[in-house]
Amino acid sequence: MKLGIREKITGAMLIGALIPLLAFWGVDYYKFKQEAIDTVELHLTAVAEQQAVHISDLLDSTRRGLKIIASQPLLSDLDAETSRPLTRIFVKNFEWVLNAYIADTDGMEFVRNDEGGKLVSIADREYFKNALQGNITSQIAISKSNGKPVLLSGAPIYSQGSLPKVVGVFGFSAELSVISKTILGDKIGETGFSFLLDESGRLVAHPNKYKTDDAAAGKGDDFKLHPAFISRPQYPVQGQNHNFMAYTHDGKDWLGIATTMADGWTLITQMERSEALEPLAELNQRAAITLLLSIVFVGLLSFLLGRTLSAPIINLTQITDNISRGDFDEDALDKIGTHDEIGVLANSVRRLAVSIKIAMEMLSGKQPK
Repeated sequence: MKLGIREKITGAMLIGALIPLLAFWGVDYYKFKQEAIDTVELHLTAVAEQQAVHISDLLDSTRRGLKIIASQPLLSDLDAETSRPLTRIFVKNFEWVLNAYIADTDGMEFVRNDEGGKLVSIADREYFKNALQGNITSQIAISKSNGKPVLLSGAPIYSQGSLPKVVGVFGFSAELSVISKTILGDKIGETGFSFLLDESGRLVAHPNKYKTDDAAAGKGDDFKLHPAFISRPQYPVQGQNHNFMAYTHDGKDWLGIATTMADGWTLITQMERSEALEPLAELNQRAAITLLLSIVFVGLLSFLLGRTLSAPIINLTQITDNISRGDFDEDALDKIGTHDEIGVLANSVRRLAVSIKIAMEMLSGKQPK
């Protein structure tokens, strides 16, 4: 299909107008996209740092208290009546602690802060086994006494004398819901939230209570395979370390911060990518409106300009066609009446028509004497 001069003018003007607009839009889109991502990164980092510090302070203060209480000489006798006041002091000083207890080396509790509390065996708990080895560690599990998901921790109790040995374990269970409430208190936009994993990738706290309950019972999602946990910083720097990343999980695209804390736990703070880039939708809308208006304006302008330019050319083409048939209508040439290049061409055609007319009259013997 051959294009006429009007179509060529329209196409050239549209291309000339739209290419710069598209180029500027592309540059602005990339710039605003990067700025939006940088803003989200700063916001997520600030929230993650605040939450990590809060959680670390909560855990560290509780563990320090646990270590101090467990080192009291009064506990070395493993006497229930003299030991119970210390368990009550511990619970009173740490509001998130549900209960405190003391167990012998066989793992059987013999005293709790609450006299009516059920005494259970903790011999199968990993934190108890580690405490017997002289280590203070934590474990996420379902409480045997109340069935709630809890954080369990214990410290060794040593005998008195020149060769102290472990004679029991002072332990406590704390509500994970306290950590979850801390995380829930900093909701990020409409889709953003944080959750906490232990060093093995097991869920410690989550805004969704059912996920926390399932994890404590050994069920639910396997967060060890979460992209942010897999890509987390392996070693904390000055107490914690951050890694900003983009990933896909549960069929959604996320922007997130993985924070490795001093005790090896990982705090993941994330927001859906679509929400983070939502301001770009307005930019794209404005750009689309601008392009549409530009197309309409340039199309109308090129139509009028093409019509103005093509009309005399079409007339001149018709006149030259008539001249080829012997019709020398000079008045038609005068009607073109432009003073641009087309007018110059019309004058040239006029002179050519006169020359052809004279030549034809000479050939026919009608030249005037």
